[in-house]
Amino acid sequence: MTAAGYITDLDYIPGFYPHMSPTAMRYAASLNRVNPPETADGFRYLELGCGLGRSLTTLAAANPKGEFLGVDINSSHIESIEKDISAGGLTNVRAIASDFASLGEDIGTFEFLTLHGVFSWVSPEVREQILAIAKKHLAPGGLLL
Repeated sequence: MTAAGYITDLDYIPGFYPHMSPTAMRYAASLNRVNPPETADGFRYLELGCGLGRSLTTLAAANPKGEFLGVDINSSHIESIEKDISAGGLTNVRAIASDFASLGEDIGTFEFLTLHGVFSWVSPEVREQILAIAKKHLAPGGLLL
């Protein structure tokens, strides 16, 4: 089943995707002669379509100076993430249930913006929403994966 261009009747599989880590993204940027964002003093990280949040919460636990935000339309995904955040005692990560069109303007900017496979799984209208989010919320010099 789809709603507003999203698949909503299935939970996504749990998994950790190391290429989405700030370290891996910085390394890939450096290999391509792109100056990556600095992370030593903190950074902000946004994952669109965060699924069950395994990458999001693992990266938050491994990067205590980072601030992490996950967004997913599937409320059961967000409930699962909130349980993991609580169980892990994480204070630098939050997850919100929202479609991309309804994502608030007040979320600020991010040095890292990621979406694992989402771009290929949604309707053309939702792809346009993703691009609009990147234009508004990716910090200057930020990386998009």
